Amino acid sequence: MPSAAWSRRRATIFENDRCRGPMRIERVTSTRNQYAVLLRKLASKKHRTREGLTLVEGTRVLETALDAGVSFALLMAEASFLEDPETSKLTERLDEGGAMVFEATADVVGSVASVASPQGFVAAARIPEIPLGDVLDRPLARGESARRLFLVADAVSDPGNLGVLIRTAAALGASGYVTTTGTVDAFSPRTIRASAGSVFPLPGAEGVPGSSVVEELRLRGYSIVASSPAAEVDLQCYETPGRVALVVGEEASGLSSRMLEAADVTLRIPMVEGAESLNVGSAAAILLHTFSPLRPGAEG
Repeated sequence: MPSAAWSRRRATIFENDRCRGPMRIERVTSTRNQYAVLLRKLASKKHRTREGLTLVEGTRVLETALDAGVSFALLMAEASFLEDPETSKLTERLDEGGAMVFEATADVVGSVASVASPQGFVAAARIPEIPLGDVLDRPLARGESARRLFLVADAVSDPGNLGVLIRTAAALGASGYVTTTGTVDAFSPRTIRASAGSVFPLPGAEGVPGSSVVEELRLRGYSIVASSPAAEVDLQCYETPGRVALVVGEEASGLSSRMLEAADVTLRIPMVEGAESLNVGSAAAILLHTFSPLRPGAEG
């Protein structure tokens, strides 16, 4: 949860939160401004955890997060972003949602951004906190396939890889994801960018012990599926069950022995003899597509 300090700071900007009338914007010209300092600190996992906030950069990611119902604490943007007819709509949505809005110089925005060329703004979003049980028990939406696909990221250390995994899972109809203890932060700025913002609409639980993940999946009837080039079962010969939890590990070292032992089946992706092994993103994309509830005949 965000710290109480955010509520106190917010009160210094708006005299009456509920009836403040037209948007009031404070101008920030110093990189030592207290809000600029706070945004810079969100590059650190320690401060993201303490504040319950993370950085959002890029208009498409911002829009994705807003559409997913994510709430924001503040927006720090250049005048060009605030005045542009298209991006000003996003500013209005942030203000309506209770975010503090600041106009800042390019130098200030550049000092708080985690990318070399920010798109004129940096925002602080509240990190969703969802227990694994709630992620797994999410009700089916109208028209959604009764088949379930769930992603388990086991000790994945590269934020780019994790972001790609979450983005692919979201695109192929997964109902959620979980990261085990030791996996990189799903809400680090790098992971968010690599996921193209998919970490916000796709429900996920972070840092759950592997044994608890396996237990919760089994209680709900999931078949735990792993992949290995040395596996005896060919992916093309596997009859997909109604509920699949695909476990994906670190690219260099692969799955942990704990997860390999817990898997109900380990599959081999058929490849040309002598071909180099696929990277984790490519292999996961093939497997997620195979198990996708969006495929014809996967209605339930």
